[in-house]
Amino acid sequence: MAKIIGAVRLKEERLIFFNIIHDLKATLKNSHRLSTVQLNSIHETLLIAYGKVSNFLQTSAQLQEIEQKYNTFCSYFDAREFYFIDVVSHIDRELYKKKVQSEEVTLKQKSSIIATFVKNENADNSLYYFSFIFKDKKYYKLGITSQTLKERYGKDFKKIEKLFYNEKIDGAIKIEKELKHKFKDDVFPLKYFNEGGHTEIFDKDILELDIKNKSQ
Repeated sequence: MAKIIGAVRLKEERLIFFNIIHDLKATLKNSHRLSTVQLNSIHETLLIAYGKVSNFLQTSAQLQEIEQKYNTFCSYFDAREFYFIDVVSHIDRELYKKKVQSEEVTLKQKSSIIATFVKNENADNSLYYFSFIFKDKKYYKLGITSQTLKERYGKDFKKIEKLFYNEKIDGAIKIEKELKHKFKDDVFPLKYFNEGGHTEIFDKDILELDIKNKSQ
């Protein structure tokens, strides 16, 4: 009786095992890209199925049949796994390359505004542009000064998150006025700095220099 039950279970597990191999092979064949997690899942599924059917093997012929199927699939799996890993690596390299190229193009485009500024070490004023955080939101501050920023803002200097531009340029006062007019719809009159200048605060990166923020 026990042998009959064992033979039935073997037949069932053998069929399950072969079906699993068939399905896994189809997955490997029809997919162009699989993650490492998916590949590990396929391998784990195979090992579980192999372990179950092995419990009911009774003859060397049965063992040989199952092992042959198992080894054949493993060879196929190893070849496909190498392919998938290579494909993923290749895609990642291409994505990184495209991202770098895109950022380079973006930098050129976004520098078009400040590209018109004429730097002059002997100019009276510097034009500056920085970001700061207020209530978890990022804002941008434009301004001119004849001082250093530390002198200009004193204790408020520590509120600056990132400085994007700070150069002595010709016609700084005129340029600041023109930029304020051009981006008047983006002005956010926030009184956050003790030294005033709240009319030069924007809720948008008007000079488009904050590449990191734009890529998020």
